[in-house]
Amino acid sequence: LCGDDMIVYNLCLLLYQLTTLLVTDPMVEATLRTAGALTALLNTMITNSTDANVIVLCGKTLLLLCRHSSGARAEVAGLEGLLQIVLNSMMTHSKIYEVQQVCCLLLGNMCMLPQNSEALLAMNGLGLVLSSSGDTNGPKDALAIARGWALAMLSSSGHKVRSQIRQEKEKEAILWASESEAGWVLDQ
Repeated sequence: LCGDDMIVYNLCLLLYQLTTLLVTDPMVEATLRTAGALTALLNTMITNSTDANVIVLCGKTLLLLCRHSSGARAEVAGLEGLLQIVLNSMMTHSKIYEVQQVCCLLLGNMCMLPQNSEALLAMNGLGLVLSSSGDTNGPKDALAIARGWALAMLSSSGHKVRSQIRQEKEKEAILWASESEAGWVLDQ
């Protein structure tokens, strides 16, 4: 990293550290409920950056917001266009394991809200998750867990996930899901 890329990366790192402090302090619940500005900034960075390190850090920061505080989780997960941004990042950096992993985990968290599950299925996001090819750049089992978890979260009931798996890569998808903690969704 050099020049502008380094500046952007350092800003992302600062935002990540700030978010870490916010989510670990129970007194800032109200602050997290108005996390829209931070989310919008992270989205802009992900959209305009070609550097994988920046995308991974932004993704991890968004994950922190998704996982902590119900108000912030709803704000982050419901932001218009974020699903497409994450999918575009996966497509652009399809060979980079760390990007694939954080994107899959982020999709999984976002799709805990039913409306996002529907949106992702509508834009064929499942096909992209299944066909992303980052296995050679990192531990296969770790990526399988990330993919499987995102896959299992794509539908609150599971039946739409199963029906679309049959149209994609059934054996691989079921294997990924069975290796994840949420794999039980596919077995119901």
